[in-house]
Amino acid sequence: MFQLKLIAALFIGGLAAGSATGQTVDGPGTEVTRVAAAAKPRTFALIAAVGDQFTIVFEQDMGGSLRTGYKRTTVTAPDNLLNVLALQGLDKVVQQLHPGSRRTYMTLDIAPTANVRPAFREAKMISDVQARLGAMPVEQRQDWDLILVATSSWVRNDLDGLADKLEGFGVFIQPLVGGSFSFPTGPNSGSKSPDSLKNDLIEYNFANQHKEDAITPNNKAVRSKTYVAPYSYIKVWMLDPKTLAVIDEQKRFQNRKLADPLSDSLDIAHSVSKEFMAQQMVALIDDTIRSAVVQSKKNGTRAAVEIGDIREKKQEETRK
Repeated sequence: MFQLKLIAALFIGGLAAGSATGQTVDGPGTEVTRVAAAAKPRTFALIAAVGDQFTIVFEQDMGGSLRTGYKRTTVTAPDNLLNVLALQGLDKVVQQLHPGSRRTYMTLDIAPTANVRPAFREAKMISDVQARLGAMPVEQRQDWDLILVATSSWVRNDLDGLADKLEGFGVFIQPLVGGSFSFPTGPNSGSKSPDSLKNDLIEYNFANQHKEDAITPNNKAVRSKTYVAPYSYIKVWMLDPKTLAVIDEQKRFQNRKLADPLSDSLDIAHSVSKEFMAQQMVALIDDTIRSAVVQSKKNGTRAAVEIGDIREKKQEETRK
């Protein structure tokens, strides 16, 4: 447990350093408004309510059995860090979709959800956000065109080589079985017998079982059984500013697996630098939030016009 807490502390430190982009947000529950120069700009309220809990999950064997288990620890991120990262993601995508828009930034401390059943946590979080916004004077939100809220999301099952029951932002560490970065056959494979090649193929297939696509610090693609995977499990909600009703919601569950075959560290958790992990975490949060907002049909952009196949219209149809 001490080792996990140390890893978490190092990672959070790198995350704080990697998140500096020039945007500042005051403490939880505060509001900051920035206005871009534009004639009658659209106005968006961007709200982060992802909390401050960052989770480290470490897969471990179960005393020689074929089953595996997970060791989990949660640390509190300082200085409203996770909300700031979520706000930055919202700001980037809204700026891209609506250049020159007017944006109001807020972070909200939602009520603790540890004692709420996981399946009901998302509903509890957005309900708390609606209650907080409902307590504001109506005049503060009467000019808003749309409210976008980022909260953490929870998933029961394991996805894409990660553990089950993950939520929000965190890192999954897979240290169990050492992978091979070698190719199935060597330079002299052309002179091998069919039986030898068949054995090579069997050995290669066995060695590549359970391998996952990963990237190295040099941005090279590799396949590895061991990796460090920052993950972002979030939901972006669209609210009507007048009624505070939910008009759309988009979930995203994404991760980035990191591995370094050249590392001399025997501890997979330290095989890639905390700076590299933090950089990937920040980019991942941006990606998940951007994907959620762009895919929503309620993101404030005008509906796209789809052009179908051109066909000749018969005279009878023209007369109708």
